[in-house]
Amino acid sequence: CQVLDHAFVPRYLQVDKVTVQHLQDHFVNFVKNDNLGQISTWLLAHADLNGADCSACEELARLHSMAVDFPKTGRPAEISAERRQELVRLTEHKQQVVGAAIISFEQVSATAHCWHLSTVS
Repeated sequence: CQVLDHAFVPRYLQVDKVTVQHLQDHFVNFVKNDNLGQISTWLLAHADLNGADCSACEELARLHSMAVDFPKTGRPAEISAERRQELVRLTEHKQQVVGAAIISFEQVSATAHCWHLSTVS
């Protein structure tokens, strides 16, 4: 396992005084490009199907790191449209250990929630 190299992340924008416009631009950029949850799900799905040491997991780990740093750097983790479609298809068909565990947890959680609601009067 290699340590990720963070040297590739350039400074986003340095100004002497931060204005309201800077904050608005950053917020809009964040909303448009926040894909950390999707990348996390794709990383789990790939690790589930192919093992955590596959090349796709390394790529997704780099993207995950970039997505985590995005609010600080302003540099989004960019994914091509073709790659995004491929990853979406993969997560729709995950049926291995991690996928089954997530489904089981959701079922148990939903059952526990329903039980809790039925006991509260």
